[in-house]
Amino acid sequence: MERTELERDGFIGCFFSGTRRPDMAVIRAGDLNESMEQALESSQFLIDAGFTVLVLCLCPEGRRSAVPAEYAEHAVKWLRERLGENIRTAMTGTSGGALYTLTCACFIPEIVCAAVCSPFDHMMEGTAGRRPAGSSVISRGGGDMPFTPWDVLRKGSAGAFVKGLFSKGYGPHRLPRYIFDINGTVPESALPLEKMNCDILILASENDDVLPAEEAARRIEEAIRTPDYPHLVVTRIYEHGSHILGCTISEKRMNKVSRSLKAWRLRPKECAEALADSQRLIIEFFDRASMI
Repeated sequence: MERTELERDGFIGCFFSGTRRPDMAVIRAGDLNESMEQALESSQFLIDAGFTVLVLCLCPEGRRSAVPAEYAEHAVKWLRERLGENIRTAMTGTSGGALYTLTCACFIPEIVCAAVCSPFDHMMEGTAGRRPAGSSVISRGGGDMPFTPWDVLRKGSAGAFVKGLFSKGYGPHRLPRYIFDINGTVPESALPLEKMNCDILILASENDDVLPAEEAARRIEEAIRTPDYPHLVVTRIYEHGSHILGCTISEKRMNKVSRSLKAWRLRPKECAEALADSQRLIIEFFDRASMI
C-alpha cells in the first residue's frame, strides 16, 4: 500500500496494486464525510477482488464544505504517472461518493467506466452540521457548481426534523429522506450527464431511507440511454435493498446502520443480500467493461 499526501500529490489516498485487470485502475471515492480509515474499509471488497485500487478520501482533516473535483483530476494524473499513459481509469462510490463519481465522470474524460451506488443526480448545497453552507457540496475550478439550496433548513432545521418525526412514511429512521423530499431540487443543479462518455453501472434501492436514489437512478438512465450513447449502461434497483450498496461494512458499522435505517430494521436479510449482490455486480461490471 502507498499513501499519498494532499500537499505533495493534490489528494489524500491509498494505492493498492492488483493483478485482476492490468489495463485498469479503479478510483474508489469515499463518502463526503468518511475518514481515510472508513473509506479504506468501504473499499475492501474491490481490493480483495484483486483490482488495482486507489482509495480517495474526500474528507481530509480541516476540509471546508466544498470537496474539490480536482482531487479526482490529480488522482487520475497520479495513476497515469505510476502505471503508464495507457492505463484505463474506472471510478465508483456510494451516496456522496456516487455524487462525486458522477460529477467527475461528466468532466474528466479519462474516466471511462463508472459504478454509482445510491446516487443523486443534482448538486446540493453543502452543510456545516445542520446549517446550510452557502456553497455547493462539490466545487470545480476553485468555485461553486450550480446547486440546490437547502431552503428547508434555512426555515429552521429543528422544525423540519420534528415534522419528519411525525410524518407518515418517514419517522426517526427516515429523516434524511424527508428533508430531501420536502426540499426538492432546482433545474440548474442537475448534473450535465450528457457530457459523460463512459460505461456506467447504476445501483439503487426502492424507497431509499436517506435520499431519493431510486428516482435519481431512473433519471440518470433515461438521460443517457439514448441511441446516440455508445457505451454500456446497466441499471439495477433492488426492491428490498437499502442505502448501503457497493461497499464493505464492518460489523461495528453494520450495527449502527441496522439501528439507524428503517430498511435494515424491517428486512435485514434482504438488505444484506442486496449489499452482497451490489458488490458482485460491480466486480463483474468492471471485469466486462469495454474500457474503450
